[in-house]
Amino acid sequence: MDGDGLNTRALYEAFVSRRLRRSRYHADEDLSQGQAARDLRDLTATRWLQPYGETKGRHYEAGRPRLGRLKAEFAERVTPLRDPYREL
Repeated sequence: MDGDGLNTRALYEAFVSRRLRRSRYHADEDLSQGQAARDLRDLTATRWLQPYGETKGRHYEAGRPRLGRLKAEFAERVTPLRDPYREL
């Protein structure tokens, strides 16, 4: 839980990958279907996640501007890896 009382388990998945589905979130975190749905609903209501699609095709992505801004700030600070074999 974060300071706002939200369960933020789903945010990491949305941060590192493009799409988050309730079924995968439910299985990965070993949650009940109801708890997974509540977490995603709460994070959507506070704009941390953005829902796309309906029913079986529904998925979630990083919410704009909140999580999208964090992703952009992180991308600016990341430096590319150096190829150690380039000089060989």
